[in-house]
Amino acid sequence: MCPIAAELRATEATVEWAHDRLGLSYGEIGDLLGATRRTVSRWRSREFAPSRRHREGIEKLRVLRHLLDLVFEDEETATAWLYGSVPMLDGRSPITLLRRGEVDPVIETLAGLESGAYA
Repeated sequence: MCPIAAELRATEATVEWAHDRLGLSYGEIGDLLGATRRTVSRWRSREFAPSRRHREGIEKLRVLRHLLDLVFEDEETATAWLYGSVPMLDGRSPITLLRRGEVDPVIETLAGLESGAYA
């Protein structure tokens, strides 16, 4: 598989994961990544690869996915955490932050949980 085809496939998979697992609409995914809904649709259909600016946001979603899989034993527990009140986020839910485009605090909290910093 050529690098461009691999990137198109990986981008599509990441967008679909954010939609299916996080429960974000395609418009919310676009907002999170600083892209239009039409651009997200083009990524989903593998029409074109994301720009450098968008690649950074997509990579953060991949890191988020990786950390969720490391920290939580199953999808149900991860989803409960995403939608629940999290003390390390001042009682806010991670999904609320994600919908506002604030991925970094969620990743930092998960990284802290994974490292045992909050044990």
